Amino acid sequence: MGSDRTGGDVLAILGAAAVGALVGAAAALMLAPKAGSELREEISKSAHAAADKMQKVAEQLSDQAKSFHAKVMEQVPTVGEDAVAVEVEGSEEEAAEAEQA
Repeated sequence: MGSDRTGGDVLAILGAAAVGALVGAAAALMLAPKAGSELREEISKSAHAAADKMQKVAEQLSDQAKSFHAKVMEQVPTVGEDAVAVEVEGSEEEAAEAEQA
């Protein structure tokens, strides 16, 4: 089952790990004995870093989605052609069987 993982699975795991790390860092900052202004500044920096990381993950997911969409759109015409070919082939076989009967 491990062979059917996609890049999206990996990015989701990395995103979850990043969020977990940020929550842990925020908790550590709040529990550390510091002045309020110093604590707020560190939380602000952490929040900005988290936003930057999440933006990068979102961009990667968007790029992967666009790539997947392009691959699917390349396959759509051939799927339609294959379906028509199967339908025509089936009709020809039915006609041949009707002639033999």
